[in-house]
Amino acid sequence: MTNKKRSITIVDDDEFLLDMYAIKFRKEGYSVTTYSDGSSAIDGISESNPDIVLLDVVMPGMDGIEVLQKLKSEKNTKDIPVVLMTNLDGEDVRKRGAQSGALYFINKAAYLPKAVVRMVDEILE
Repeated sequence: MTNKKRSITIVDDDEFLLDMYAIKFRKEGYSVTTYSDGSSAIDGISESNPDIVLLDVVMPGMDGIEVLQKLKSEKNTKDIPVVLMTNLDGEDVRKRGAQSGALYFINKAAYLPKAVVRMVDEILE
């Protein structure tokens, strides 16, 4: 791996979780960009082209599945790995996420931030 600093974009309307994950990833050496809504996230991700995106599913306005579909439909963002994060654990949400191009699906309540960092590290290896 090169010495290039890895970049992550985190999208979540819960400011507490957004800050918690941002702090944890920065401590692990990541360049972190955060968004609290889907539409600004799409524009920002398109411009910054991060190495990976952590994306909340349930957000007001444009939900995470819609953001994912938009990212996967654009030439410059379609290859960015996206991990969906939610507290919803229904099969329908998992199926929609997988069909839309999500790489993994994380139940936020079941994973500590350090486990999420470890998962992202493994994805980017």
